Amino acid sequence: MSTHLHDVLAALRDWSRPDRRDELIAAAWTAGETRVTALAEAARTSRPAIYRALRSQGIDPRHRPEDTMITNLAPLDIEGFTGTPDTMDAECNAALRRWAAQHPELDPRGPEGHAEGMRLVAMMDTVARYADVRDRLAHEQVARTERDRLLHQVEVRWEALSTATARPAR
Repeated sequence: MSTHLHDVLAALRDWSRPDRRDELIAAAWTAGETRVTALAEAARTSRPAIYRALRSQGIDPRHRPEDTMITNLAPLDIEGFTGTPDTMDAECNAALRRWAAQHPELDPRGPEGHAEGMRLVAMMDTVARYADVRDRLAHEQVARTERDRLLHQVEVRWEALSTATARPAR
């Protein structure tokens, strides 16, 4: 048997050991993948098995690193547009004034000014839509985190019930 084939087969045997899988799951967790569902799909196992693997490696799945949350988003500012509906007109006018100051040789009411105005309106609309989606994603992530926490409680209780021994009624 060749050395390469021997190494490949040894790696395959090493990966298929249950404790090795637990190490790989823990490595994925610490690398930033804290969604138990995604870990279960990647490892081709169940969510309870992921929880057991994480605990066996000294990781408490209830304590996710804070940096995976997107709820503390930095303020949005793209070419002076923030996506805030109340300030969109003022931001567009300020952007047009900046363009006119940078291009004093061009007439703001001419074709170049019109083209820049259309570009800025498209930019303003795009940023506003992006800000809306970004805000909705942050709210959805908070809801999913709560859902995952509650699902974890259900799975822990189900595991406890399914492994409990039956006591005869007296």
